[in-house]
Amino acid sequence: MSFIIYYFKVFYRYTGIKLFLFILLVLITTLIDGFALSITLPILEFGNDIAQRSSYSNFIYSFLETLGIRISIISLVIFIVIIFAAKGLIKFTQEAIGSNILYQLQHRLRTDIIELYRKMKYSYFIKTEIGYFNNIITTEIGTTVSAFRKYTTMIAKSVMILSYLFYCFLFSWEICLMAIVAACFIYFLFRPLTLKVRKLSKILVESHTDLQNGFIQFILNFKYLKATSNFEEPTKKIRFEIDRQRKKGFILTLFENFTPISLELVAMILFSLGVIFLIEIKGFSIGSILVMLLFLHRSMLRLPEFQSSLQAFMAQTGSVDVVEEARSILVRNTEKEKGKDIIEFSSGISLQQVNFSFENTHILHDINIKIPHNSTIGIVGKSGSGKTTLLDLITGLLISQSGRIEIDGKEYNDLNLISLRNLFGYITQEPIIFNDSIFNNVTLWSSDENDPNELLKVESICKIAHCSDFIKKTEQGYSTIVGDRGIKLSGGQCQRIAIARELFRNSEIIIFDEATSSLDSRGEKTIQDSINKLIGQKTLIIIAHRLSTVRNCNHIYVIDDGRVVQSGSWDDLINDSNSMFVEMCQLQGITK
Repeated sequence: MSFIIYYFKVFYRYTGIKLFLFILLVLITTLIDGFALSITLPILEFGNDIAQRSSYSNFIYSFLETLGIRISIISLVIFIVIIFAAKGLIKFTQEAIGSNILYQLQHRLRTDIIELYRKMKYSYFIKTEIGYFNNIITTEIGTTVSAFRKYTTMIAKSVMILSYLFYCFLFSWEICLMAIVAACFIYFLFRPLTLKVRKLSKILVESHTDLQNGFIQFILNFKYLKATSNFEEPTKKIRFEIDRQRKKGFILTLFENFTPISLELVAMILFSLGVIFLIEIKGFSIGSILVMLLFLHRSMLRLPEFQSSLQAFMAQTGSVDVVEEARSILVRNTEKEKGKDIIEFSSGISLQQVNFSFENTHILHDINIKIPHNSTIGIVGKSGSGKTTLLDLITGLLISQSGRIEIDGKEYNDLNLISLRNLFGYITQEPIIFNDSIFNNVTLWSSDENDPNELLKVESICKIAHCSDFIKKTEQGYSTIVGDRGIKLSGGQCQRIAIARELFRNSEIIIFDEATSSLDSRGEKTIQDSINKLIGQKTLIIIAHRLSTVRNCNHIYVIDDGRVVQSGSWDDLINDSNSMFVEMCQLQGITK
């Protein structure tokens, strides 16, 4: 039963003292219920002589007389009604607290996991499948909450069994002992089945994760799969996981249905043996037998309910374990948010002898780069040369193994990385566009579209980013919903909205990571015009395959195999006839 204690600790961490209060109320409710049922014995024995009445009936009569209540059928019935009313009130409180705990658990789990996602190290994120994270939030937390419901039901049933056995003990210790032996027998009889259910639960959770990951990849790459009619293998993987869930889920359902049916039979046999024992051996009066059998019946009835709850809980412990494991891993991979805040950027960024490795692969070697304030810096090189990794170091997403990275003379290791990243804007080859209105995509929900001043601010920024013309042509203007990943817009329009977003944020350093590589010549020119307007106003870092994009940069760094092999202005590099830069220009038809 150690696992019950283990999961109690898990749930207690989220629910606190309310879990103890819930269990206490279950106990009080059950004791009052048992007491109310036991009052039926004094009613059945009403009118009998003291010698003919049971000791329990005499105790109740004495108790009522002490309270100044005259003994009669009416007073006994009223007493029972009052007790049941009290029980109902406590039961309602118990259910209210139980529901509160349930929703509190769901709220805490989701908010805690989301907060841990926010704080997780980028280095951990890029090693983990997106389906894993999605499965935790969308499936496993919900199943964990359901498991908690089963767990509290199991605890409530066990408290009820113990309480009813206590009343059985008051009437006959032999019957109580019989019920305890039966409970132990049932537990050990079904223990192998319970362990099997727990194992199946973990398999199902793994299948959920694989299914989520496969389906997300299916959706994200739908256009390619549709255009090339290449669905067969991806859907085969998804169908395999669906089929695995069907088979394992069916077996779990069989186990869950088998348990209550078989336990009901066992409980009935035990109940019948109790009747024979009380009448044939002990010679109890009919009134005592009825009350005692009522308690025995209730305790025996709770045994299959307890075992069913236990098995149902075990069927969902895989989700609890996965959520706990995910939480533990995320805590270990939480990024520290301590350090000095950097509010503004005024001098420059420098990288000095920076090296970076990822999983035993050396990616960047002895990088030395300077990025002065309000300068425009170009970073060029072949695919896989380390350009994007370099940007990840500059934004603090990754931490270098050696060397120094400083901003305004302050070392990155001493800074609060959140305040550092607040300085950056980031525009990628595939711009980040949300399935919402253009206004909310620009403001990231930080402003109210119904506020005229905020709308005016967005409109003025969109003019700078060359967004205004195409926004005016949309049906609902700034309220137009752009679709998932901006599917209703062209690539150039998405890029311009992304630029407008960074201008709205007033980002001091804006990174363009291959921002024009997927655009046609006209789209590239529009984005280039937007970039040119920012030169001298913002610090710009431009990564580009199209070398024409970096023509107006103050300084260009050429990266090859993780090293800076050349640097200088456009004129310096284009005039170095034997250089890698000139070779790249020639391949793109660019001459002096």
